[in-house]
Amino acid sequence: MNLEVLANLKANIEELNIAEREASFVELELFQRSSKELLKQKVESMKSFLMEQTAFYKQDANQYSDKINMAVKTYRESIEKIIKTYEKFYVDTFEIRQSARDNQKTCLANICIIEKKKQNCRTKKTVEKYLNMQNYYAQKKLNYTVLINECTARILWCITHMEEDVLSVYNGSTMAIAIPKKKSNLINRIRMFFYGKSYYKQFLDKLFTETLPKIVTDAQYKINLIAATEKGFLKQVKAMNRQIQNSEPKKAA
Repeated sequence: MNLEVLANLKANIEELNIAEREASFVELELFQRSSKELLKQKVESMKSFLMEQTAFYKQDANQYSDKINMAVKTYRESIEKIIKTYEKFYVDTFEIRQSARDNQKTCLANICIIEKKKQNCRTKKTVEKYLNMQNYYAQKKLNYTVLINECTARILWCITHMEEDVLSVYNGSTMAIAIPKKKSNLINRIRMFFYGKSYYKQFLDKLFTETLPKIVTDAQYKINLIAATEKGFLKQVKAMNRQIQNSEPKKAA
């Protein structure tokens, strides 16, 4: 490897490092923006759902606005906790991946530095010494690639499962209190005219005594699973980093 090729390689490494960082932070920003949009959509959907229920039972939404807002607030807080837990997992994993990428670039830089030193060697023993060091950093770079791939897999897991969990909580809660289908719209209108207020109170009772508590419980269950998954992943990362560091040669250049 001549000096010109070496210089070009170092320049390419620096450019690649900048490009990867920029792409990664764009990816992070998109995830955070998508998280906010998902929360906003589901909260608006829940509010619309409750307003539709109120209209179905022929009741005045203004009269029950406090209860509707309270229900939406409880739902929002539960969904927001799920999203924030996923965001923490994502950001923690993102930072680990960035660190691994930085370490990988250091390995490449060290290989370049050693190559320059190797070109000035005069003895076969010294050349072999530098070759061994280059092989060491090449293997270390490969180990960081494995770690980076693990991080990327977890990031994709966060993206996919966050939306699935939020939709699961939303669909489960709305299906539990959805308006039952009736055979005759005329019968429905007559029934709501005479008994709408009574039915709506039953609906609200079920909402606050069964549905909302279940939303809170289900959300917490999912949060605990996410936290446990992250804890296991961080333990795995710690073990991988320990293995990489323990492979350090006794004498480093």
